[in-house]
Amino acid sequence: MIFYRNKNRENKRIACKYIQMHKNSYVIVKIQ
Repeated sequence: MIFYRNKNRENKRIACKYIQMHKNSYVIVKIQ
């Protein structure tokens, strides 16, 4: 259970990174 929770937290962190990357690329495309 604890292992699963830690894994879930790791996935959330990775998802946040991807969302930020996509937001940045979206803003760059909008500016161009």
